[in-house]
Amino acid sequence: MGAYLGPDQSLISPKPDNPRGFWEQKSIMDLNNDLLKELGGSWDKPPAFNDGWESSPELEGLQSRAREIIERDFSSSSNWAWKDPRSCLTLPFWQRLLPRMRYVFCLRNPVDVALSLQNRDGIAINHGAQLWLTYVRSSLANTAGLPRLFVFYEDLMTDWQQEAARLSRFLQLPDPIKSPNTAREVSDFIEAGLQHHRSSVGEALIASEVSLPAKALYLALRLWNTLEEPGNDPVQAATSEALDQFAEQCFTSEKEAEDLARSAEAQILALSNDIEEQKRLLHELRTEVATLRAQSDEKQAVLETKEAELEKIKSTLGWRILAYYGRIKHGFLLPIYRRFRPDSRR
Repeated sequence: MGAYLGPDQSLISPKPDNPRGFWEQKSIMDLNNDLLKELGGSWDKPPAFNDGWESSPELEGLQSRAREIIERDFSSSSNWAWKDPRSCLTLPFWQRLLPRMRYVFCLRNPVDVALSLQNRDGIAINHGAQLWLTYVRSSLANTAGLPRLFVFYEDLMTDWQQEAARLSRFLQLPDPIKSPNTAREVSDFIEAGLQHHRSSVGEALIASEVSLPAKALYLALRLWNTLEEPGNDPVQAATSEALDQFAEQCFTSEKEAEDLARSAEAQILALSNDIEEQKRLLHELRTEVATLRAQSDEKQAVLETKEAELEKIKSTLGWRILAYYGRIKHGFLLPIYRRFRPDSRR
């Protein structure tokens, strides 16, 4: 989209498992790591964030470092950006130092995230999936009511032109698709073979290592992404608020997850039984309709046969004589009957 990502020399170098690069500023990543450490945690063991933590006096030194990074690396550009997953947790710290921003959520299937973390860092899959939930919940909470757009990794790999068009509308920037050179560069850059894990939505929903809250939030985000990107529309704003409230209710404790799982299983069972009953009733209705249709077809066939027989009879000589005799009989007998009636006055 033409955004400036900072000096090339400060970008994290590519590695064999990611030869295209990480697009992350080392200075920002290091500061975020120090910030999490100061708060008593790390990127893989997030600390507890108390209300108002971002304005703590103990963080003044880190704030000075952050201002220096922004001034040194980005102040000369009007359209700049940075990417660092840790920002999902530390965003309130940066929001104190920066003007109003637009937020692009780069999301992946939680199963793929967990597998990636397992391969790279040896993190257990269930812990990796729980980290996905923690990061996504935090990023949603930290951007509530602010301009944001969700871009899923698998959608970008499948149709980057469509996602670029969505980004251009959201960021109010020129669509790169309209520039043949840029479009060619992007198409040449994307390499499907570097997508190491390609789990489907269904695989995420049945993965035993992924908690129910993580599954629920992932599915809600996928459904939300089928809507038009958020704007100033009151309906969209209300829907976005509902998404934030839903994310807050995606609990992380095992007990709460088990309670939710039992409740969900009961609801799914009830819904399944209801569906089966509706299928049974629909089958009965279809059978009844088929029977009525067969009876109707049979009656129609009988009627057509009778009509054909009647037409055949009408075409015979005997029928024509009988019809002629009937007219004569009617013409002669009626006057005689009237003449010899007992009460006739004639």
